[in-house]
This record gives sequence, C-alpha cells and structure tokens, in this order.
Amino acid sequence: MHVPKPISPRAHRRFDQLALPGIVTLALWMRGKNRRAAAVISAAALAEGSAQFTTDYPPPVALAWMDFREHNRMAVVHGVLIAAAGCMVPGLSRGQRGLILGLAAIPITLAALSDTSAAARDRARREADQGR
Repeated sequence: MHVPKPISPRAHRRFDQLALPGIVTLALWMRGKNRRAAAVISAAALAEGSAQFTTDYPPPVALAWMDFREHNRMAVVHGVLIAAAGCMVPGLSRGQRGLILGLAAIPITLAALSDTSAAARDRARREADQGR
C-alpha cells in the first residue's frame, strides 16, 4: 500500500523552525511544574535543534551535515527515544506522560509524511546549478 507523502522538504523545514521555539517554551513552562518532565522535553528540544541546524533540507539552516532522508530517519529514532524516556522516567504524572508521548509522536508522524524523494531531486538540481 502506497502512503502519500504530502509534506515537501521546505514545508518540513518551516514546521521544524516553528516547532523548536515551542518545544523550548514548553520545557521552560514545565520546569515550574516538574523538573523531570522538563528535562525530557529539553532533551527533545536539544535533539530537534541539533537536527534542524545540521540538515540540508534544502537549503540548509546552518550546516549541511546530513541530507533530508537521514534527517527523517533520525526523527523516528528521536521520537522513539523521547517516548521511551516519557514512559520510563519516574515521578511524572499521567498527564505529563501523555504530553511527552504526544510530543514524541510529532517527529515520527512528520517523517512518515515527508517526501524524501523531493529532497533528492532538489539536491541534484542545486548541485547541477552550482556546476554551471
């Protein structure tokens, strides 16, 4: 069964750029309620930020260290690790666990809906333009 991939690399990049400040704000807000939950959310923000600044979407945000397909693979790993941390860290309320699990589902869903073949075509097009 073919799953449609409606999210372009550039749209994914915009979403990441909007999501990072929201995740950081959520971590700061959660710090006053539960420091352990805030630490898990901060880890999510750190992973999101480092992936965002090292991905060639295209165009890259800062460093073109990994291509968009690798970014999506790392997003799935990132989501699974955040979900595992949300389930395993002691001292979280049921609502905080749910919030963290929801936060973990976002990168997995976004990666599943992102068109990585478009990234490959954009990269090839850009490299061809640079060679002219």
